Amino acid sequence: MRKSYSLIIVIVSTLLPFASFAQVSIASAIVAFQSGGKPFLDVGVSNSSEKPIYAVSELVRIKDPANKDSEVEETDDILVSPKRISIGPKSSRTVRLLLRKGLSDEERVYRLVFNPQDKLPEPDGTAETEAQRKQAVLRVVTTVGMLAFVEPKVLNVDFNWTFEGSKVIFKNNGNIHMRLYAPLLCPDDQKGKGSEVEVEKCKKIDSFRVYPGHSREVEIEPGYFLRFQKRIGEEKEVAIEEISIPKH
Repeated sequence: MRKSYSLIIVIVSTLLPFASFAQVSIASAIVAFQSGGKPFLDVGVSNSSEKPIYAVSELVRIKDPANKDSEVEETDDILVSPKRISIGPKSSRTVRLLLRKGLSDEERVYRLVFNPQDKLPEPDGTAETEAQRKQAVLRVVTTVGMLAFVEPKVLNVDFNWTFEGSKVIFKNNGNIHMRLYAPLLCPDDQKGKGSEVEVEKCKKIDSFRVYPGHSREVEIEPGYFLRFQKRIGEEKEVAIEEISIPKH
């Protein structure tokens, strides 16, 4: 089941001298085009505020998703419809993503953002009414964004880990990212308890991805083991893993 992610968007009115706030929620902050799946995905965007919001979408491909400072390039690999969105007060609408470039041998990662508009562009038929369009005279300060993954046409899963001192080193030699979801550092007396593990005794670690051709290190403290859910990409759950540093 997908979760709904809420983002607080700061809005500055062009008509009033004070700042107001609006709340926009995206039904899926992350989506994936799966091998063997449909070439289109629908994403719901909602506006829970009392004012309309207007934005224009922009799609870029992330060249090296493992690097937070990766270069990006504009692309039309995915068609976003509508490109311009106007969301009325207390309402929502659907944005469709249509995969135009077919699956390849490698995984591709895109970022879709809805950029703020200081002024309304010319009408293009996507606003529900001209009256609503004239109302949308607000400048969205914070960009709303999401990630879109495109799986390879044939998955090559080659994921393993080695140990170096108190560290476990995860290495991905495949062609799709691996996600380590809800990792925990738990005391050794919790090992093997499965769903009965006492989470309150464990230390939480942020979930992370290991992209193809990259590695990731995690320090495991003495007396603890690493517990996590292993996923192939964003959709395919594999198993719960428990890792301890080998004793010599």
